Amino acid sequence: MDMAPNPELVAVATSEQWPPLWALLISPIILFISASAAILLVVLNYNSSERNRRINTMLRIFEIEQGEHYSGIHRTFSFVKQEGLFDRLHSPSSTEFRRMRSDVQQYLNHYELIAIGIQEGVFSDALYKRWMRGPFVRDWNTAADFIQRERWRWDARTGRWIYHAALFENYQAVAKQWSDEAVSLNESYSPPPAAPGGPGDEAYPASDGGTA
Repeated sequence: MDMAPNPELVAVATSEQWPPLWALLISPIILFISASAAILLVVLNYNSSERNRRINTMLRIFEIEQGEHYSGIHRTFSFVKQEGLFDRLHSPSSTEFRRMRSDVQQYLNHYELIAIGIQEGVFSDALYKRWMRGPFVRDWNTAADFIQRERWRWDARTGRWIYHAALFENYQAVAKQWSDEAVSLNESYSPPPAAPGGPGDEAYPASDGGTA
């Protein structure tokens, strides 16, 4: 005996097999909102990081330009360059030359610090390059022979010269990145001195040598 299907039972079975339309749409909507929020967060974090880099760079530039100490060591570096006195600084013969040696080292150290800041993402590479590319590379080339001599260190324990490529290695890396004309220093660039004698000839510890 045939029986007509109960309309109520059909409605219940259909509702159990097929979820309502809003349930089908909610998952994609949630996924879309989550993905959009994640992308927005990345963009905001990137903009924040870049903004901080630019702020740090501008503060550093302002500090350098306005600093009396920097002005003094810059004048010494320029004087040593104009007078061709770099060779006299390896084994300074007077208090004045020792002061010049210290000033030149500090002047180069400030470039090394900036280079490290650029490589570590603290300073903006693009902004600092626009501001200081010329002097940055020019001063590296000017001091290249001095730095090369300073990289050679006499190890009294072993009785031999050791080349410390780590000395101003970050300054060199950024200078070469910014200009094909930057001098490339390495162990074969020039041989060690004939004999030790200067205050910078003592050997560095094995893991040291970034700055003078």
